[in-house]
Amino acid sequence: MTKRQLRITVVVCGLLLMLSSALRASSYPPFLRQAVKFGAQDCTFCHLKPEGGEGWNERGKWLIAERDRRKADSIDVEWLADYKPGKPVDTAGGGKNSAGSAAATLTSEERAKLIKLLEDSRDETLKAVENLSDAQWNYKPAPDKWSVGEVSEHILLSEGLITTLLKERVLTAPENPDWASKTEGKTELLEKALLNREQKAQAPEQLKPAGKLTRAEFITRFKEAREKTIKAAEENNQPVKAHTFDHPVFKTMNGYQWMLLLPLHNMRHNLQINEVKASAGFPK
Repeated sequence: MTKRQLRITVVVCGLLLMLSSALRASSYPPFLRQAVKFGAQDCTFCHLKPEGGEGWNERGKWLIAERDRRKADSIDVEWLADYKPGKPVDTAGGGKNSAGSAAATLTSEERAKLIKLLEDSRDETLKAVENLSDAQWNYKPAPDKWSVGEVSEHILLSEGLITTLLKERVLTAPENPDWASKTEGKTELLEKALLNREQKAQAPEQLKPAGKLTRAEFITRFKEAREKTIKAAEENNQPVKAHTFDHPVFKTMNGYQWMLLLPLHNMRHNLQINEVKASAGFPK
């Protein structure tokens, strides 16, 4: 092979490599195509799995923290130009690092648990009321006891209050740098306390049912409300655990614990519905 032929071969090979690289990049998802220039070859550049999805490595967690620091609506891959492994990130909330911010977001396991509880508690409620007559819906075991209809209305009212609190108070509260220590053990406490019907609690005035909601009205409104709650849980990528807000009984709780409160409260009152249905005077 002459020197001229060798040079032509090298040039052709170089062009083929460039074309191959361009074709590969054009077939990537949009984020990956943008990240190629920063060294990405597949989704494991930021994710734990080659196909992407939930679960992020250090670089991915840094991007999430950077989005929160910039108060941006979405991640911009161009931020990777500033990324350095192990580099702390100063946030507007007071100098937290990327690992701390990322630790406050929902893990895939936490999100899956939350969504399952939301779905299971909803299904339990709907199954408990689906075939009730008007007499069964309105039956009260005693004058000072709630009917199935009133318990159901309380579940719906509570969902509205908790989701409003999350949106307007809990997740807008300043990030608490001591959230982990202040809320340690509260998740287990919530699960134990709320599912123990021997421990009674008085509902606040705004959550007391009026007793005027029909079974059909409840089912329609409950399904709509829970669908929105589940969608919010699926899409939330904020550092929710860093936001804390005091509960009147459980005191300081983080955003994830407030999210769990909703289905656990629902499950508590599903038990109450079953108690009413099991009472001696319940209409057949």
